[in-house]
Amino acid sequence: MTVFSFIGWSNTGKTGFIEGCIRSCRQLGMKPGVIKFASHVDMLNIGKKDSNRFVKSGAETAITAKGKLYKIASNKFQEELCPPSWNLAALESVFPGLDVVFVEGSPVSGTPIPGSIGVIFSGSAGTEAGLKSPMEAFDALVSSAEKLVEEAKEAGLKAFYPGEADGLIRYYCRQKQ
Repeated sequence: MTVFSFIGWSNTGKTGFIEGCIRSCRQLGMKPGVIKFASHVDMLNIGKKDSNRFVKSGAETAITAKGKLYKIASNKFQEELCPPSWNLAALESVFPGLDVVFVEGSPVSGTPIPGSIGVIFSGSAGTEAGLKSPMEAFDALVSSAEKLVEEAKEAGLKAFYPGEADGLIRYYCRQKQ
């Protein structure tokens, strides 16, 4: 299983980019899942906001908040306790048999899941100082700010523009194609 951790401030384009990644995975014959870390869950809106967007794009979906895990798959809703810690094995237990899992947010603010491909989103930030976390903790950057893209490349990160979800999937998941 390939795991991506998407980190960035609110409204930086993570959800839309993940939708593009899901569609790309589906086109390549891969089974994707998404887990979103949230500070709270409005039970009346589960399946109606970002989670609905992920499901409509073709992913098994889960949301976590306050120690609970809410899974939405095949029009079924399930609530369970979160694993004691979030790592690749925990994600495998939540999404058995999937090829790719996209993690939006983090159980530890601004930190990718250990062992995942860390992707930081810049949104409107034009410099590293405007990012949620330092670039050194990540493998890739999603940004339309040319100066920041160049900084990322110089630091050894792969850089993708907001519309390049397919490029990210093809680069990191090429062995599955």
